[in-house]
Amino acid sequence: MCGDTDNGFGLLYNWNLLGDGPHTVTAYADGVEFASVTITVTTLGSEFRRGLNREVTVTNFPTTGTNVVFCWQEAQQNFVITQTTSTPVSPHFIPDANLRRVVGEALDKPPGATITKTELATLRRLSASGNDIVHLTGLEFATNLTSLYLWNNEIEDLTPLAGLGNLTTLNLSHNPIMDLTPLAGLPNLDSLDISRTRVTELASLFISARLTSLNIDRTPVHQEDIDILVEAGVAIDGIPEVLLISAEGDVDVYHNKVIVMHLPELPVTGREFFDILPYTRRIYQEFEDAFDYLMFVLNLDEKPEDLPYGFYDGVRNDTQGIGLETFFQPEYGSQEQLRGGMVFSYRGAIQNGPSLHELLHTWANFVVPTGYGGHWSFSSADGQLGGFPLRDLVHLGGNRYKAGDFGTIANGGNSVPYSPIELYLAGLIPPDDVPDLWVAEDGEWLRENDEWVLSDDGQFIFTATNVKTITIDDIIAKHGERVPDWTISQKDFQAAAVLLVDDDHPAKNWQIREVSDHVSWFSHPGNDNSPLYNYYEATGGRGTITMDGLSAFLLPD
Repeated sequence: MCGDTDNGFGLLYNWNLLGDGPHTVTAYADGVEFASVTITVTTLGSEFRRGLNREVTVTNFPTTGTNVVFCWQEAQQNFVITQTTSTPVSPHFIPDANLRRVVGEALDKPPGATITKTELATLRRLSASGNDIVHLTGLEFATNLTSLYLWNNEIEDLTPLAGLGNLTTLNLSHNPIMDLTPLAGLPNLDSLDISRTRVTELASLFISARLTSLNIDRTPVHQEDIDILVEAGVAIDGIPEVLLISAEGDVDVYHNKVIVMHLPELPVTGREFFDILPYTRRIYQEFEDAFDYLMFVLNLDEKPEDLPYGFYDGVRNDTQGIGLETFFQPEYGSQEQLRGGMVFSYRGAIQNGPSLHELLHTWANFVVPTGYGGHWSFSSADGQLGGFPLRDLVHLGGNRYKAGDFGTIANGGNSVPYSPIELYLAGLIPPDDVPDLWVAEDGEWLRENDEWVLSDDGQFIFTATNVKTITIDDIIAKHGERVPDWTISQKDFQAAAVLLVDDDHPAKNWQIREVSDHVSWFSHPGNDNSPLYNYYEATGGRGTITMDGLSAFLLPD
């Protein structure tokens, strides 16, 4: 029509002429129907009402804080919009005078000035701490707040915060708050501080998918609620120190990663320390026979002077060609699943070592005579069980040598990975990948006048007369090929960490959390870019060890 499409016919029709009820309106073009719609008409009682006069104000329409004035227009036989206004927030909307003052200051309003709901919605951050605030009514209109600081007030009711969906940081510390239910609907809440409040239950936070940080210092929160959030990955500060109350003989699981076993007394003497049989038997009274390894950790901050850092006790060996006879010891309680148990004399051993070291004693060293049983001693094995890199070896003449800074039985806890000979014996690489070993079977550190002898550059000197090179072919010729070989050997293991406690060394929650974190780190199937090696890293990504999900292995009551 008229050469373009931006025009047409309009029709103003008085619906009162149709009468009450449903009606169908049909449109035709050149006699052809192209549209149809059914409408329902409610009339004003006559075809055309005269003499009516009415003005109506609708609040919070079409948005919160906006008021619309509608006025009856006779010619239109309808209401038309004549005015829109923003609703002032009177003291009625923010009844707490202290909160009203703080909000006004945040909005750069002069004292006593009117505050509107629209202005409240512009707030992104509000610091209202230490202002004797009792009521939060009015903050429900601050819908764009992302950070809210309310510590050190007299607040009890959090209901006005229930709809603040953009809130990410909330500090409620030092308030007589008991109920967190209004916070259940805050989908973006990331950091919450409820320290020094009266809160006992955290169930309202269980659905807070984004919550990562929670402070509960000096707040009487139920332990079971803490455990649920910790398991969900929430970092919690201020957990009370002693939360675990257990009795002698108790065995409990925490964070699904740590078994806590209460003993009559921690084994802090040599003979008792090396006897893990009572512990393994107790484990199998409560758990399925599902573990390749059990790691028993004494709840001590530091290693006692008379104890080693760790000890490995083999329960089963089914590997041939490693210089060790096959065996199984059923008295430990396992039905041929458990390879061995190890006990550590301080709480940090799973992360710092010697966890990698003791695990390796499953397979090594039983093939190279070194004078230090089970270890590499003065050799170029350069691994978890001692030894040095061949490149560092220097012959000083006669029977004297130096080889840098190394250990004869260990090389610094979990700070070194497994060496090629260790990876081979563990069934992780083929024999062709193992270099020749330089071995001093009678090596000893040199001492003169009861003092260690050092080289000019400060390295320890050792002596040896029985020196030889041992190849992987020599090892296979003497002990046979490894069976199973590296292509089919077990590379993925299941283990459990057991924290040993007694009445004098009760388990504090932070200590359980510490061991749980160490378990997570040690069993992580990937690189973590730290100076220490977890099991995956120590094997060069060839092996894994799983240590979580312990509750699944509990025997039914």
